[in-house]
Amino acid sequence: MTAHEEPRVLSRRERFLKNTASLAVRLIYRSVEVRQLEGETASGPQLSVSNHFGGFADALIQAYALDRVPRFIARDVIWRYPVVKQLMRFVRAIPTHKPEDKGPAGNDQMFRSTYVALGEGDLVMIFPEGITVDDPSIARVKTGAARIALGARANGVTDIQIIPSGIHYDDKAALRSKVWVNVAEPLDLDASIGRYVESGDAEDASNREAVRALTADIERRLRRSAPDYTDWEEERALTSAAAVALRSVQNAPPEVDFGSESELANVLAQRPQEAKDIVIDAVDRYTADLD
Repeated sequence: MTAHEEPRVLSRRERFLKNTASLAVRLIYRSVEVRQLEGETASGPQLSVSNHFGGFADALIQAYALDRVPRFIARDVIWRYPVVKQLMRFVRAIPTHKPEDKGPAGNDQMFRSTYVALGEGDLVMIFPEGITVDDPSIARVKTGAARIALGARANGVTDIQIIPSGIHYDDKAALRSKVWVNVAEPLDLDASIGRYVESGDAEDASNREAVRALTADIERRLRRSAPDYTDWEEERALTSAAAVALRSVQNAPPEVDFGSESELANVLAQRPQEAKDIVIDAVDRYTADLD
């Protein structure tokens, strides 16, 4: 949030949704740590991109973690159920169509709706992998987020920020799990447009090279913010290594907070495979010594 911007006052509906999400999160999870700059997601046209490990729980956690309730982009197939349809309308979710779902094809309405939402200064959230992922890694990021951002800008929306937000679960399948939400530094689309568009080329979603370049940048940023391990074995080993390393720091508290542990483990996951193999081997030897 820039110095001249003030956090937008939440509406009565948004306060109700924030309070409901807060109550649900506190009942379901042991702890939810959030790292973001003060007021980072409080105002202005923002497109948040998040990993999608926990299904509906991801939306619930993001509604709790961010400064305001996002307008989620969700598969239109769930609108076919009357109760869910009413809920989606209440939270002002935006439907998107996937080719494998039956029904009318095309997403022109979704793009128009996101342009309007961003033009009104809303926070819009998309899960750009397009699927719920069972592995502890980011699936290939699709082009939807880049096309929305470039299209909205071409339709006159200024000051768009793209914000990666990674959700880390201690154990997503377990009740009372720990969660850490890592809201990364925003990408200012106006300031960065020259990195994606050659001089004289179209600055909208019709520019396939711009869409490809922006999508690649979004994916890089999301991989740094969200869990991104080769497999579960690597995730367990690097998380263990992070916990041991942080407990070994002088005057460290007896219990390492989950956010710090996840952050260090994810940094290790970004290292070359040779370096990761050294750490994993050390963890194996450490575990064997303890046994």
